[in-house]
Amino acid sequence: MRRMTIGKGGLRGRMASVILLGAVAGSAGAATLVSDNFNDVASGAGLSGRTPQTTVNGAKWGATTVTFLGNGSGGLSADVSQNKTAYLDLGANFFANNPGVYDLSLDMSLPTVTSPSQSWVAIGFAQGLTGGGWDVGQNFVNTNGAPWVLWRMNGQEIVFAGPANTNQLLTLNDATTATGTSRNFKIELDTTGAAWRVNAFLDGVQQDLNGAAAGNSYTYTSNPTSRYIAMSTGLNTAAGTNGIGTVDNFLLTGPTPVPEPGTVGLLAVGLGWLAAGRRRR
Repeated sequence: MRRMTIGKGGLRGRMASVILLGAVAGSAGAATLVSDNFNDVASGAGLSGRTPQTTVNGAKWGATTVTFLGNGSGGLSADVSQNKTAYLDLGANFFANNPGVYDLSLDMSLPTVTSPSQSWVAIGFAQGLTGGGWDVGQNFVNTNGAPWVLWRMNGQEIVFAGPANTNQLLTLNDATTATGTSRNFKIELDTTGAAWRVNAFLDGVQQDLNGAAAGNSYTYTSNPTSRYIAMSTGLNTAAGTNGIGTVDNFLLTGPTPVPEPGTVGLLAVGLGWLAAGRRRR
């Protein structure tokens, strides 16, 4: 029986290859892609140009300076006196090019006495920026939100598959969405299949987006082209005094993006070392 030996160089090559292969294989796992607790946002300060604590593709906040502002208590105020949005651009085809399950969530609290009651705060995915940008009277309704969830000042929760305010999947009017307390709203977008699916959760409890149909998920017949994640306000009427809510703990989890070209190049080098070691033997 022949005894096979591996020299130090060959061993280093194999180890490097294993490490590189492991790094690429790990790209399929879930990860925190974006997170922002807004703790370092000064009272009255805006978000535009700011980098979240964790971000992907170098995405920075784009936002107006009058709606989502530091509240001095580690969160942001959300003023519904205007239709405004704060967004992060992850790049064209990000969700299609990195198939997986994406969970986008935000903690929201609304004042107990509000007017007008139909105005709202929302979180979700969106397909585009139109009408001169989201700082010019823009929100999910006229920037193709898909999918997204809003919480009205009267406590009503509505989930839309989109685009915009089409494909309304859920309207919830009960004590679980009462104002005056913080609730966690989450939209889940599953891009692993040919037809993408949407799920919604309130404080971790999955909600039925199909009504009487079997299962809780909604399945798209035509997949959206979402590239933005955002939080938004909507002014339903100009009458009355507008409520100011609070948002905190913006979070996106999902699959680690595909390796950059440089990473793929390193993998090729590692495999080359392995092949060279085999040739020497």
